[in-house]
Amino acid sequence: MKTPFFLTQALHGALKAGAKRQPAKVINIASIDGISVNPWETYSYAASKAGLIHLTRRMALRLAQDGIVVSGIAPGAFASEMNKQARDHADEVAQRVPVGRIGDDDDMAGAAIFGGVARRRLRGRRDHRGGWRGHAGARRIAFVGPARGQAATPSSV
Repeated sequence: MKTPFFLTQALHGALKAGAKRQPAKVINIASIDGISVNPWETYSYAASKAGLIHLTRRMALRLAQDGIVVSGIAPGAFASEMNKQARDHADEVAQRVPVGRIGDDDDMAGAAIFGGVARRRLRGRRDHRGGWRGHAGARRIAFVGPARGQAATPSSV
C-alpha cells in the first residue's frame, strides 16, 4: 500500500497541473480478494488488497478537489505465477466465476482503458460486495467506489 500512496503523492503536482485541461487519473489495481473472502489462506494478500481499496476511496475523496480522479479495479482470477490455481486449473476455477472463465490480459487492459477514458462521470451501480459495477460492451468490470451514501462521481469511483 505504500507504493500507490507515495507514487501518487510524488506525482500530485503533475496530476494537478494536468487536471486544468481535463481530469487527471489514478487507477489502483486491487483484487476481488480485497472485497470477498477466497477459500485459500492468503491472509496478508487479502488484507493488503482490502487496504488498497480503502486507500483508493480515501484518496478519491481528497484528490477530487484537485481535479484528480482516483479509481480502483478489483479483478478476479487470472492465471499467473502467484495464482497457480487459476494457471494450472483454469477450467475448475472458471466454474466459480460468473462469466465462466478466468481473466486475461485483454480484460485488464480493457478495464484500465475504460476507467481512463471516462471523462466526466463514470456511472454504475452499487455491487453487493461494496463496489461499483461498470459495463463496457460485453465486459463487466468491478470498480471500487465510495462508501454507501456518497455520490458516484469519477473522483469517488
